[in-house]
Amino acid sequence: MEVVPTTLPVFENAASRGAAEKTFVIFGGRRGGTTAVAGVCQRLGLHLGDNLETNLEDLVFRKETGIEEIAEAIAERNAARPVWGWKHPTPHAYLKQIVPNLRNPRFIVVSRDTTAHAAGMLEREERDIEESLRLHVRTERQNLDFVFSHQLPTLFVSYEKLVVKPAATIKELADFLGAEVTSRKFREIGSFIHPGYYEPVDRSGKVKTRIKQFFRRTRAMA
Repeated sequence: MEVVPTTLPVFENAASRGAAEKTFVIFGGRRGGTTAVAGVCQRLGLHLGDNLETNLEDLVFRKETGIEEIAEAIAERNAARPVWGWKHPTPHAYLKQIVPNLRNPRFIVVSRDTTAHAAGMLEREERDIEESLRLHVRTERQNLDFVFSHQLPTLFVSYEKLVVKPAATIKELADFLGAEVTSRKFREIGSFIHPGYYEPVDRSGKVKTRIKQFFRRTRAMA
Protein backbone atom coordinates (compact mmCIF):
# COMPACT_ATOMS: atom_id res chain seq x y z
CA MET A 1 0.00 0.00 0.00
CA GLU A 2 1.37 3.38 -1.00
CA VAL A 3 2.23 5.70 1.87
CA VAL A 4 0.62 9.10 1.38
CA PRO A 5 2.84 11.94 2.67
CA THR A 6 1.45 14.39 5.21
CA THR A 7 3.75 17.26 4.22
CA LEU A 8 4.65 18.82 0.87
CA PRO A 9 8.31 19.56 0.01
CA VAL A 10 9.04 21.93 -2.86
CA PHE A 11 12.30 23.08 -4.45
CA GLU A 12 14.23 20.46 -2.47
CA ASN A 13 17.64 19.46 -3.78
CA ALA A 14 20.52 17.20 -2.81
CA ALA A 15 23.02 20.04 -2.35
CA SER A 16 20.82 21.77 0.19
CA ARG A 17 19.98 18.58 2.04
CA GLY A 18 23.61 17.53 2.29
CA ALA A 19 25.05 20.91 3.25
CA ALA A 20 26.75 21.14 6.64
CA GLU A 21 25.34 24.61 7.24
CA LYS A 22 21.59 25.22 7.27
CA THR A 23 19.27 27.96 8.49
CA PHE A 24 15.60 27.15 9.03
CA VAL A 25 12.81 29.71 9.22
CA ILE A 26 9.41 28.55 10.50
CA PHE A 27 6.45 30.74 9.60
CA GLY A 28 2.79 30.59 8.63
CA GLY A 29 0.27 32.87 10.27
CA ARG A 30 -0.92 34.14 13.62
CA ARG A 31 -2.87 31.45 15.52
CA GLY A 32 -1.89 29.13 12.71
CA GLY A 33 -0.04 26.32 14.50
CA THR A 34 3.53 27.58 14.12
CA THR A 35 4.28 27.09 17.82
CA ALA A 36 3.32 23.42 17.67
CA VAL A 37 5.52 22.80 14.62
CA ALA A 38 8.40 24.83 16.09
CA GLY A 39 8.14 22.77 19.26
CA VAL A 40 8.48 19.56 17.28
CA CYS A 41 11.51 20.95 15.46
CA GLN A 42 13.08 22.04 18.75
CA ARG A 43 12.63 18.56 20.19
CA LEU A 44 14.21 17.13 17.05
CA GLY A 45 17.33 19.14 17.87
CA LEU A 46 16.88 22.42 15.98
CA HIS A 47 18.27 25.35 17.96
CA LEU A 48 15.70 28.16 17.95
CA GLY A 49 17.45 30.54 20.34
CA ASP A 50 18.55 30.80 23.95
CA ASN A 51 16.02 33.19 25.47
CA LEU A 52 12.71 32.20 23.95
CA GLU A 53 9.24 33.39 24.78
CA THR A 54 6.73 30.73 25.83
CA ASN A 55 5.53 30.66 22.22
CA LEU A 56 9.09 29.71 21.16
CA GLU A 57 9.75 33.06 19.49
CA ASP A 58 13.08 34.83 19.73
CA LEU A 59 12.40 38.53 20.31
CA VAL A 60 15.36 39.47 18.11
CA PHE A 61 13.47 38.30 15.03
CA ARG A 62 10.57 40.72 15.18
CA LYS A 63 9.78 43.33 12.56
CA GLU A 64 10.15 46.04 15.22
CA THR A 65 13.80 45.06 15.73
CA GLY A 66 15.05 46.56 12.49
CA ILE A 67 16.86 45.04 9.55
CA GLU A 68 20.34 45.96 10.73
CA GLU A 69 19.86 44.37 14.14
CA ILE A 70 18.36 41.24 12.58
CA ALA A 71 21.29 40.99 10.14
CA GLU A 72 23.72 41.30 13.04
CA ALA A 73 21.89 38.57 14.94
CA ILE A 74 22.07 36.29 11.90
CA ALA A 75 25.83 36.85 11.61
CA GLU A 76 26.26 36.03 15.29
CA ARG A 77 24.19 32.83 15.03
CA ASN A 78 26.06 31.78 11.90
CA ALA A 79 29.35 32.16 13.75
CA ALA A 80 28.05 30.23 16.75
CA ARG A 81 26.61 27.12 15.10
CA PRO A 82 26.30 25.54 11.63
CA VAL A 83 22.60 24.67 11.91
CA TRP A 84 20.01 26.86 13.59
CA GLY A 85 16.73 28.58 12.97
CA TRP A 86 13.89 30.65 14.35
CA LYS A 87 10.12 30.79 14.41
CA HIS A 88 8.07 33.85 13.56
CA PRO A 89 4.45 33.48 12.38
CA THR A 90 4.56 36.52 10.07
CA PRO A 91 8.13 37.59 9.21
CA HIS A 92 7.40 39.05 5.77
CA ALA A 93 8.15 42.62 6.86
CA TYR A 94 11.84 41.71 6.82
CA LEU A 95 12.25 38.18 5.44
CA LYS A 96 12.84 39.08 1.79
CA GLN A 97 15.56 41.53 2.76
CA ILE A 98 17.54 39.12 4.91
CA VAL A 99 17.37 35.99 2.71
CA PRO A 100 20.86 36.80 1.27
CA ASN A 101 22.24 36.74 4.82
CA LEU A 102 21.03 33.19 5.44
CA ARG A 103 23.30 30.21 4.83
CA ASN A 104 21.45 27.56 2.85
CA PRO A 105 17.98 28.77 3.90
CA ARG A 106 15.30 26.11 4.33
CA PHE A 107 11.75 27.21 5.06
CA ILE A 108 9.01 25.43 7.00
CA VAL A 109 5.62 26.93 6.19
CA VAL A 110 2.76 25.97 8.49
CA SER A 111 -0.82 26.02 7.28
CA ARG A 112 -4.07 25.49 9.11
CA ASP A 113 -7.65 24.71 8.15
CA THR A 114 -9.44 27.87 7.02
CA THR A 115 -12.25 27.70 9.56
CA ALA A 116 -10.00 26.74 12.47
CA HIS A 117 -7.47 29.45 11.66
CA ALA A 118 -10.10 32.16 11.28
CA ALA A 119 -11.85 31.02 14.47
CA GLY A 120 -8.54 31.20 16.34
CA MET A 121 -7.97 34.77 15.23
CA LEU A 122 -11.59 35.63 16.02
CA GLU A 123 -11.19 34.24 19.53
CA ARG A 124 -7.86 35.83 20.38
CA GLU A 125 -7.92 39.07 18.37
CA GLU A 126 -10.41 41.87 17.91
CA ARG A 127 -11.63 40.85 14.48
CA ASP A 128 -15.00 39.91 13.04
CA ILE A 129 -15.65 36.73 11.10
CA GLU A 130 -15.28 38.23 7.62
CA GLU A 131 -12.04 39.99 8.51
CA SER A 132 -10.61 36.80 10.05
CA LEU A 133 -11.47 34.74 6.99
CA ARG A 134 -10.02 37.32 4.61
CA LEU A 135 -6.84 37.57 6.68
CA HIS A 136 -6.42 33.80 6.48
CA VAL A 137 -6.64 33.92 2.70
CA ARG A 138 -4.22 36.86 2.44
CA THR A 139 -1.73 35.12 4.71
CA GLU A 140 -1.82 31.91 2.67
CA ARG A 141 -1.35 33.86 -0.55
CA GLN A 142 1.54 35.86 0.90
CA ASN A 143 3.28 32.67 2.01
CA LEU A 144 2.81 31.01 -1.38
CA ASP A 145 4.03 34.08 -3.24
CA PHE A 146 7.16 34.21 -1.10
CA VAL A 147 7.98 30.53 -1.57
CA PHE A 148 7.42 30.43 -5.31
CA SER A 149 9.24 33.68 -5.97
CA HIS A 150 12.36 32.53 -4.09
CA GLN A 151 12.25 28.83 -5.07
CA LEU A 152 14.29 27.71 -2.08
CA PRO A 153 13.82 24.38 -0.26
CA THR A 154 10.52 24.56 1.59
CA LEU A 155 8.36 22.11 3.51
CA PHE A 156 4.64 22.84 3.77
CA VAL A 157 3.29 21.42 7.03
CA SER A 158 -0.36 21.14 8.01
CA TYR A 159 -1.13 21.72 11.68
CA GLU A 160 -4.14 19.41 11.38
CA LYS A 161 -2.03 16.62 9.88
CA LEU A 162 0.46 16.98 12.72
CA VAL A 163 -2.34 16.45 15.23
CA VAL A 164 -4.15 13.67 13.35
CA LYS A 165 -1.10 11.86 11.93
CA PRO A 166 1.70 12.82 14.30
CA ALA A 167 4.07 9.91 13.58
CA ALA A 168 4.15 10.44 9.83
CA THR A 169 4.37 14.21 10.10
CA ILE A 170 7.16 14.07 12.69
CA LYS A 171 9.15 11.68 10.48
CA GLU A 172 8.80 13.97 7.47
CA LEU A 173 9.78 17.02 9.51
CA ALA A 174 12.82 15.13 10.82
CA ASP A 175 13.79 14.18 7.28
CA PHE A 176 13.62 17.81 6.15
CA LEU A 177 15.68 18.88 9.16
CA GLY A 178 18.18 16.06 8.68
CA ALA A 179 17.45 14.90 12.22
CA GLU A 180 17.29 11.45 13.76
CA VAL A 181 14.04 10.29 15.35
CA THR A 182 14.32 7.86 18.26
CA SER A 183 11.54 6.12 20.16
CA ARG A 184 12.22 8.41 23.08
CA LYS A 185 11.86 11.44 20.83
CA PHE A 186 8.54 10.17 19.53
CA ARG A 187 7.21 9.83 23.08
CA GLU A 188 8.41 13.29 24.04
CA ILE A 189 6.97 14.93 20.96
CA GLY A 190 3.72 13.01 21.28
CA SER A 191 3.27 14.50 24.73
CA PHE A 192 4.04 17.97 23.40
CA ILE A 193 1.32 17.91 20.75
CA HIS A 194 -1.33 16.47 23.05
CA PRO A 195 -4.54 18.34 22.14
CA GLY A 196 -5.41 21.30 24.33
CA TYR A 197 -1.99 22.42 25.47
CA TYR A 198 1.66 22.53 24.59
CA GLU A 199 4.74 22.37 26.75
CA PRO A 200 7.56 24.73 25.76
CA VAL A 201 11.01 23.62 26.84
CA ASP A 202 14.12 25.51 27.76
CA ARG A 203 17.43 25.07 25.94
CA SER A 204 18.36 22.09 28.12
CA GLY A 205 15.41 20.21 26.64
CA LYS A 206 13.53 19.88 29.93
CA VAL A 207 9.92 20.85 30.35
CA LYS A 208 9.71 24.41 31.62
CA THR A 209 6.03 25.15 31.91
CA ARG A 210 2.61 24.12 30.60
CA ILE A 211 0.85 26.83 28.65
CA LYS A 212 -2.82 26.66 27.82
CA GLN A 213 -3.66 26.97 24.15
CA PHE A 214 -6.92 27.60 22.42
CA PHE A 215 -6.61 25.04 19.66
CA ARG A 216 -8.75 21.96 19.36
CA ARG A 217 -7.81 18.63 17.90
CA THR A 218 -9.18 17.98 14.46
CA ARG A 219 -10.85 14.58 14.44
CA ALA A 220 -11.64 14.25 10.75
CA MET A 221 -9.04 12.62 8.54
CA ALA A 222 -8.28 14.87 5.58
